[in-house]
Amino acid sequence: MLRQFGKAVGDYNQAIRLSSDSYSYEGRGDAYILQGQYDSAIADYSEAIKVKPDYAAAYQVRGFAYLLQADTQRALATWPIASRP
Repeated sequence: MLRQFGKAVGDYNQAIRLSSDSYSYEGRGDAYILQGQYDSAIADYSEAIKVKPDYAAAYQVRGFAYLLQADTQRALATWPIASRP
């Protein structure tokens, strides 16, 4: 693994400029997670969800990002199945 997360963010920025699809937002969010930039990752996962509301992976990793911020309430709210009784 090369660990060139900053370069990955730049590549995803270009991909998003060309076509703002949900997968590019998720990929950039993943690169942000690996850099410890959780707020940026959450913003990208939220954008991926806005572009494709049924994109389950984006919900999953957004919840994970909230957990990394020790925000259990938001993590559980992100995972609809987890908040059911």
